[in-house]
Amino acid sequence: MSKSIASWLVDNRKLMLVFSTLTMLFAAVGISKIGFNGDFRHMFGEENHDLLTLDSIEAEYLQADNVVFLIKPSNNKVFDKGTLEIVQDLTDVLWETPYSIRVDSVSNYQRSSSEDDTFTVEPLVEDAYKLTDDDIQSIKEFANQDAYLKKGLVSSAENVTSLIVTLALPTDPVKRLPAVTEMVGYLNGVQADLIKNNPGMEVHFMGGPSLEASMVDVVKDDLAFLMPLTVVISFLVLGLLLRSGTSVLGTIFIIIVSNVLTMGATGWLGYSLTPTSMMAPIMVLILAMADSVHVLTQYIVAFRQGNTKEDAMKISLESNMLPILLTSITTAVGFLGMNFSESPAFHDFGNITAMGVLFAFMYTCTYLPGIVLAFPMEPNEKPLKLTPFMEGWARLVIK
Repeated sequence: MSKSIASWLVDNRKLMLVFSTLTMLFAAVGISKIGFNGDFRHMFGEENHDLLTLDSIEAEYLQADNVVFLIKPSNNKVFDKGTLEIVQDLTDVLWETPYSIRVDSVSNYQRSSSEDDTFTVEPLVEDAYKLTDDDIQSIKEFANQDAYLKKGLVSSAENVTSLIVTLALPTDPVKRLPAVTEMVGYLNGVQADLIKNNPGMEVHFMGGPSLEASMVDVVKDDLAFLMPLTVVISFLVLGLLLRSGTSVLGTIFIIIVSNVLTMGATGWLGYSLTPTSMMAPIMVLILAMADSVHVLTQYIVAFRQGNTKEDAMKISLESNMLPILLTSITTAVGFLGMNFSESPAFHDFGNITAMGVLFAFMYTCTYLPGIVLAFPMEPNEKPLKLTPFMEGWARLVIK
């Protein structure tokens, strides 16, 4: 049966090439539908006790995200006229942060006082540029007596102060990432300006939204560097071992097509990518390459034994189709097993990779023959570089 299927695939390779290309183009439209979910909640199941507790708290009070700005002045003194001027100006700047609804700092902290029947509430720092030494001493004494100021906005050593920005970010995962990116971009600019205008000052910011943005940046950087590096090294090794530019080109096509199909199907099915599931393309790359190498190695061997290119491809598909199918199915089942995890992020990663494994198998059998046979290849009677080693290893194992 494998022989008849292999013969049909090779004889109708142009038809399969056209059909596969059209299918890939249709799937590619789904890539535009992919959203990104960087919310930490996606790492926990709906019935997770800790997540349910957090949801109940946010439902009763307010669902808000915070970013904390930390400033360590060069003179290590928070209660200093120059530092308080910077804090006051920074407070105004942070109010302009996208999606901000509140900013807490030493400068706008509310100080209450009473005299006779008059109760007064005013900012701790009215105008930092007009402060006298006595005013600064009064502010310092008040801060030392206020538990929140002493532990929340000013360090015990009085050399670091914090500004807390409360945010109301969108809860929709698709809208949240652009909002977080915009917010973090603004804060990065604020941080850069502070450092530039105040040499010696240390400025940092942290919080849940900034962590989300950092996770996305880390994954993007890895994909932008590691994936191309992996591809280049793999193709160099393939070229050295197979000694066939056509085979390397065919492998490149299968990797690209498999990933396009996988990401397209991900979009059509409504999945949102997470930092975890963004590793799926690398897994698909590895598995698609493995499928291609199996078929191409046997194809090259059969072709160098005197068979025509068409017959060599039929021989290769006939001998490799069933083993690759079984390997792909068992690999897909293994990744689908991630659905037993408590984390939805791993469910998505497993499902997306499982789809990619099966797409890689299908296109190795339908797309690869048409691509490889479309290019000329000269027979080379020399065995592949690893052939003597593998023959010796096989004899050793069989004994």
